[in-house]
Amino acid sequence: MVRKRRVDAFFEVTNADVERTKQETGEDDDRLRHIENLLEQWMRCVDHLPHDYDATMARNFIRGSKFHLETAKRKFEGYFLAKHAFPELYHQRDPALAELRRVFDVVNIVWLPRLTEKGERICILSLAEVDPDVLDVGATLKVFWMIYDLLLTCQFPVSSIIMIFDCNQATAKHIGKLFNTSFKHSFSLLRDAYAIRISQLHVLNCPPMVEKLISVVRPLMHEKVKKRFAIHRDTDWLVKNLHAKVLPSDYGGNLESVRDYMGMWKEIMMENSDWFRAQENVKIVGTPPKKIERFINNIGIEGSFRQLNID
Repeated sequence: MVRKRRVDAFFEVTNADVERTKQETGEDDDRLRHIENLLEQWMRCVDHLPHDYDATMARNFIRGSKFHLETAKRKFEGYFLAKHAFPELYHQRDPALAELRRVFDVVNIVWLPRLTEKGERICILSLAEVDPDVLDVGATLKVFWMIYDLLLTCQFPVSSIIMIFDCNQATAKHIGKLFNTSFKHSFSLLRDAYAIRISQLHVLNCPPMVEKLISVVRPLMHEKVKKRFAIHRDTDWLVKNLHAKVLPSDYGGNLESVRDYMGMWKEIMMENSDWFRAQENVKIVGTPPKKIERFINNIGIEGSFRQLNID
């Protein structure tokens, strides 16, 4: 198997961070290994699932499933079903492709190197280019999920994720471009194909038009999503609620700038080109099961918001 490079090395996670996160999530090494063994045995008994999957990725699916074996089975199988169902997001994942390289110039998809005191990993999404005509939403979402798949190969645990969407410079044309097929499919991935635990969702510099759109969508959200979803007219919340040591300089923190980190993630992805190409072959074997239809036929945003459990 082609091995990924530099992903763990990017993060500034200490042994104390790891132990604190394990306490936060209740992770027990013996229990985790036991569930890993059970998951591996199950994978080998299911004809359509691959056997050459990344073991660390499986471990992180178990962590994201709160160490519940049946949930991990469902999510991990869902991941491979989604790779088959949504080729626009999982095929041609070579980061050297021109359409993917352009994404790094147009948007910021930045996972920060330090965890919070609770072991949360922070992601900031924002625009780097004002012109909405250069925004390719499909390519942007492909890059987002490519980076997330790399994160799933990290050895250290995280308790959850804080998602931050900075709408500074966003226009109606930017927002309108979001509602394409890849955007809808990404909701299905969040619900059925990844074991993602999101503790907080924040929209910063939220313009009135986005606030109105969110007010329409909010009634469709799961109650837990509502409680963890917040809108801000500026960026003051970050400075007041997150320590400067985990924030980039753009938001009053001690870390490097968002653009600097986007450049680093571009380098990491380019260094892992072989890994991405190899992962395209880790997929459903033979004829996919009929349950794959749930990804193709159940992609409504409304249903996703109602069913999405971010705990």
